[in-house]
Amino acid sequence: MRIEDSLLSTMSRFLDYAAQKQKLVASNVANAETPGYRAKELRFEDFLAAERLAGEEGGLRRTLPQHVSGRPTLVRARPLEASEGDEAGYDENNVELEKELVELAENVMKFTATAQFLRQKLQLVRSSIKEGRA
Repeated sequence: MRIEDSLLSTMSRFLDYAAQKQKLVASNVANAETPGYRAKELRFEDFLAAERLAGEEGGLRRTLPQHVSGRPTLVRARPLEASEGDEAGYDENNVELEKELVELAENVMKFTATAQFLRQKLQLVRSSIKEGRA
């Protein structure tokens, strides 16, 4: 028996995204002193755009344009574009350690909150199954 729930699927994909982002930020931090290294980022907007494209190729039927598809996708990281005032150092490395650490902390909070919500949702499903057997 398979339980299909779009919220569970979406939260699961978000956890995948957050784990991928965690690895990317950790890589940026690890390369903070590497000459010529360009920081990379993974934006949630890119994740959502990839989800929308996957929905157009097939998968679950979307009844509203705001719906997210049910197909898993892989979101690719891209080099961080330097904005005004964000200049690379003398070694052409543009990693800002403080910014990366803030991103790391934010990502951990989002991942933890989503994981807790997912855990509660699964407990509700488990409770419903137990009630059905009684």
